[in-house]
Amino acid sequence: MESVEGEPTRNTFCGLPLDAQAKKEYVWATIRNFVETHVICQIPPLSEAGAISNELKCRFCGKKYVRPKALEKHEQTIHQFESVTDITPARTTDGVYNYTHNVMVLCMLRRNHEDAIRQADGERLIRLYKFFYLFYKVSNCPKYAYGTFETIAQVSCLLTPRLAHQLTWNRFVNYRGQRDTNHPMDLDVEHQNKSFKNDVTGYRGEITERTVNRISRSLNFTDAIVKNFDQQLDVHRPSGKHTRTDVSEDVLKLVEIYARENLFDTQRGRTHAHFENMPYNQLDNLDMDDLKKWIGRLLRVFSGKHYYQM
Repeated sequence: MESVEGEPTRNTFCGLPLDAQAKKEYVWATIRNFVETHVICQIPPLSEAGAISNELKCRFCGKKYVRPKALEKHEQTIHQFESVTDITPARTTDGVYNYTHNVMVLCMLRRNHEDAIRQADGERLIRLYKFFYLFYKVSNCPKYAYGTFETIAQVSCLLTPRLAHQLTWNRFVNYRGQRDTNHPMDLDVEHQNKSFKNDVTGYRGEITERTVNRISRSLNFTDAIVKNFDQQLDVHRPSGKHTRTDVSEDVLKLVEIYARENLFDTQRGRTHAHFENMPYNQLDNLDMDDLKKWIGRLLRVFSGKHYYQM
């Protein structure tokens, strides 16, 4: 397309104008092709060599070892086990397209995360965490990677099935009762903290432990009384939902710039001034052997904590 008003030259619709089903299939096929081409990124696999548990036992004969390297050598020499982990990463010399690809990947992950929260889809949220902790790891954010991986480990192996189910699904709050009006439980706690601060200001700085306990225990009841009082007096309370302005003109301007720059076409040698060595896939920079050791080390740390020993 030359402009927004122009006719497309690729991915054109060749069906009948009144065939609604054909149009629907065309839209889905076009979107799927775009996502698979410009968004999907390949995750480097973990090495299958070495220990598969903390006991350092051979996966074939059960022989125990003290050192992981000795176990790995035993499986390779005695059982002819070979771990194939070398996958040629996708590379382009177009730094602008590489940057666009990384932006699309992170943007779609973020939008998927927000939609999972709105829909209260805890299982999808845990799947997204498996992507997030890899990006935290490659971005040198160890605390975020640690916390995210511990949540995955809690659901997968550390907690009982009942507690793992609660951790997966009991993490959302919905006061409106609609399908897509959920929000995180920690955000609801922040709302309660705001109410607590409003109540504690009435004590004029004379705050004791007894005062804090009294306000904390009566907080939900006082909030219910205030809300009921406002309803009886027809006092309008703001919903708290952020209003969205019309950004269609801004979007059209960006579309014209993106079309002029050909962001989704590869051209050798292009680069952004401040991102000269932008890789096509950020996860290609992960050291998978180091990641496997990090995962094993954390699992041993988690298994040693008393609250996981049931």
